[in-house]
Amino acid sequence: MDWVSAIDSEGRIIWIADAHRDDGKRFVVHADEILTAFVELESAIPASNVKLFASASYFQEFKSRLEGRGARLYPSGYTSYFLLDEHMPVSSDRATFNKADPRFLTTVIIMKNFFVSASVLVGLVTVSLQAGEPVAYKQVAPPPPPLYGTGFYGAIDAGANVFQNLGDTRTFDDSFTAFGARLDVDLKIEPDNQVGVFGGIKLGYVFGTGVIRPTIEGDFFYNGFRPGWNGTLNTAFTPCNGCTTLLSSANGNVNTWVNSGAFLTNFILRFAPGNQRFQPYAGAGVGAYYAQSEGLNARIEDLHFRVRPDTLRENLGTNAFADLAWQVVAGTDYYWTPKISTFIEYHFLDYTSDTLVVVRDADTRRLIRNVQSEFDLDLKQHLVGAGLRFHF
Repeated sequence: MDWVSAIDSEGRIIWIADAHRDDGKRFVVHADEILTAFVELESAIPASNVKLFASASYFQEFKSRLEGRGARLYPSGYTSYFLLDEHMPVSSDRATFNKADPRFLTTVIIMKNFFVSASVLVGLVTVSLQAGEPVAYKQVAPPPPPLYGTGFYGAIDAGANVFQNLGDTRTFDDSFTAFGARLDVDLKIEPDNQVGVFGGIKLGYVFGTGVIRPTIEGDFFYNGFRPGWNGTLNTAFTPCNGCTTLLSSANGNVNTWVNSGAFLTNFILRFAPGNQRFQPYAGAGVGAYYAQSEGLNARIEDLHFRVRPDTLRENLGTNAFADLAWQVVAGTDYYWTPKISTFIEYHFLDYTSDTLVVVRDADTRRLIRNVQSEFDLDLKQHLVGAGLRFHF
């Protein structure tokens, strides 16, 4: 026996009850209320074979009718009851009912007795209570997306010092006259830029987790490069008035290898749009540098000679410089995981020459100041590199 509620075409709730017949067909009745449906179904089933299960809420309504037809009542141990006819032994198997969720009612259907007292066919049908609350399914929120590139980090980087701004090409000319002779001198000096190398480490902290993330960073790196100058000297010598002028020209070069270390603090704004994997950034830094020359290499035509570092120290008082440095940086990271990225970076780096803190010789300091009146001695450099960043 089974029952279910439904809604007809006019929106009314109807109840349908049915039971199996001996010929394989079914007894089916419709009614406006569940009690009426059971009563009508009861009248259609032969009394000798009624075996009905009903919930406790309907027990009182059915009790008098069923007992009047010779049925006996056995509690199942829960809130439901077995109703068996007089031919069913008391020792027969009892059904186990599901009470896990009070919003559901378990209905047991016992088919007609085929005169076999040892077996009973039991079917289970679960029907939602019309008056109960709808089943509430807990919505599990998806995990938040990972945050890329936050907190403390360390990095290593290396690259090329691709260009040093050693100034523009300059031309100097002068004339000297003595004892009727005249010497005209023309000197042209042009910078000789060569590619250097750099490499270092970074330690920093990224503030916040939004799209714009302020960052403070210590940037410490070795910077080696070879500044040089090419020169052309043209002379015109006239030994006397009316004498033939003698012309000459000589080419030369002077260069030095500079080992330097830069120690700067950078203030950076990082941008983390979208999924945060691609993070461009830009900022500026200030600090100091220390640079030391490995001596001068000079060439005049086919003549080569070298000025050793100790000779520079003896004649100029020093072969090293230390002063303020500043830089502008820009680059971009790509994060392969939330804590590991690779990046490319550009530096505009300026070694100033304002304090001359390590130049102790007074004559050398005076010479440098005189040269500064004609030349910008700040060394402006362009560095391009790549590196690996890892967050703690």
